[in-house]
Formats: sequence, C-alpha cells, structure tokens
Amino acid sequence: MIRALVFDFDGIILETEMPAYTAWSEIYREHGHELPLDRWLDYVGREAGYFDALGHLESLVGTGFDRETVRARRERRRSELLDTLDVMAGIRDYVSQGRRLGLRLGVASSSSRDYVTRHLVRLGLADQGFSPHDLLGRHTLADQAPCLVAPAVESRLEGDLAHAATA
Repeated sequence: MIRALVFDFDGIILETEMPAYTAWSEIYREHGHELPLDRWLDYVGREAGYFDALGHLESLVGTGFDRETVRARRERRRSELLDTLDVMAGIRDYVSQGRRLGLRLGVASSSSRDYVTRHLVRLGLADQGFSPHDLLGRHTLADQAPCLVAPAVESRLEGDLAHAATA
C-alpha cells in the first residue's frame, strides 16, 4: 500500500528549465550573442558542469567581461521569472487526492531548503502537508538519483521506502 507521495521539486512541482534558459538567453543577447535552445536542451538533465553558460558567454565576449555582475544579473532575472510561475499542471490535484487519501507528502530536491520552502510558501503548498527536505548540495544526475529521493521518503515514512510513490 502506498503511504506517501514524494515530488521532485524542479521540473515536477515547478517548471524551472525555461526560466533558467530565458534568463541566460536574455543576457547572451545583451552581450551581442545567442544561446541556441538546442544547446540548452542538450544540457537539461545532465550532471552539473556539463555546460557552463557563464564560462561560454565569457569566452564569446572576451576582455571586460564581469563574471560576478553577469552571474548576479542572471540569478535575479531567473528569480523574477520563477516568481511568475504557478505549479505544474496536475500537481494541486495530486496533492489534494493525496491528502484526501491520508498520504504523507514530501519534496525531494537538490536545491536548497530555503529555495524550495520559499516557492512552496509562494505557491500555497507549504500548508498542504509538504515537508521540504534539504538534500545538501548538488548530486550527479540529480533527477535520476535515488539518493535524492530516499532521504525525503525516509523522513515521511520513518524509513519505510517500500510504501512510497515518487514523481
């Protein structure tokens, strides 16, 4: 019997790839360059470091490129874009059904606890029984890694991994 639902945050609860791409794309254009969507899509789902958008832009721009200013600008723009988004289609229904069935709800993420919690609160999901689980740092192939889901499941089911469904 399923006793818990654990949702991956980035990509399941909140679609984060397009805001990330859009922010980089805008910054590339500000510097007179393009970031091809196919290059970005090739990067999605791969391990951290596969494509360094900041380093790539720096190599295109050359002298006078201010890494920290560009990085901070990109983070601000990405945050602005993320703050306009609602949850992905169907998530509120899954949460509602899970609560109705008495299931425990959890979130698995390689993102920080502050980031996940801020968005859960903003989206009105923090008071719906979610327990954000900070998974401390980035992991290789995070979206496919059982090491990200297991801690969240264990925290919601006191270690009973056999009775959870993940999305």
